[in-house]
Amino acid sequence: MLKNTANLGNSAVKEGSCRRSFALQRLAALLVFSLFGQAVLAAPTVTDIEFASRPGSKIEVRLDFDETPPPMEAYTIEKPARIAIDFPGTRSALPQKSYSLPYGNATGVVVLESGDRTRLVLNLVKLVPYETRVEGNSLFLVVGQESSGDYVKPSSDPNALTARVEQVARERSSINDLQFQRAGGGEARLTLELSNPSVDVNVFSERGDIRVQFLDTSVPEHLMRRFDVTDFATPVTSVDVNSAERGATLTLKTTGEFDYLAYQTDNQYVIAVKPLTKK
Repeated sequence: MLKNTANLGNSAVKEGSCRRSFALQRLAALLVFSLFGQAVLAAPTVTDIEFASRPGSKIEVRLDFDETPPPMEAYTIEKPARIAIDFPGTRSALPQKSYSLPYGNATGVVVLESGDRTRLVLNLVKLVPYETRVEGNSLFLVVGQESSGDYVKPSSDPNALTARVEQVARERSSINDLQFQRAGGGEARLTLELSNPSVDVNVFSERGDIRVQFLDTSVPEHLMRRFDVTDFATPVTSVDVNSAERGATLTLKTTGEFDYLAYQTDNQYVIAVKPLTKK
């Protein structure tokens, strides 16, 4: 009897030891899972994206993160022309994956989270040089080459150079005129006459309308009003021109399905809006 009792006691000890071992294994597994989950939650996340045209036929893509942007891996493809940037260990919280761009050489951007990385692909008509920079929690991708125009000519007279720079600064912030016309296929074409081509412009779609922002730009009083262009029978029904502290804003009210393109030629900035027909 004593022997049997001893055996039972040994069995109980072994069973208790097994239970403790199993509990420790579960605790370790939960700890690893918890740490893994925290690592996933702590991964850098893309929170916003913005696009803008810059002087010299350049295009700027700004990618915002919830922390300092992580190291990236960039490469280019010539045919079709693309710039691709990978962000390892990064998530995307953007509301959509694909963005159409209204710029001449850039046709669209795709931001896709796949596996353990997020990839940005900029689709181009032709491959051009690009550069990147980090400012705070934002990554800037600037695509394009400097314009051949030299707006501040060298001068041996420093006073003349200073006067020229001041003149350019004054000219930089003015829209002199605008023209609206109907082009082929029912396309709306709005042409703006700029005092200087080095104005920063942002173009984007908002609630079905097209908004064009000219930073640090003024508008003559006679142009600050609503232009009713319904009679032209294009996707654009009106053009609102307003001026604020940061610059001038044009809002193109639209109707129906459309596609639009914005481009600049010297001192002219053009917004073309083409109706889309169902095939």
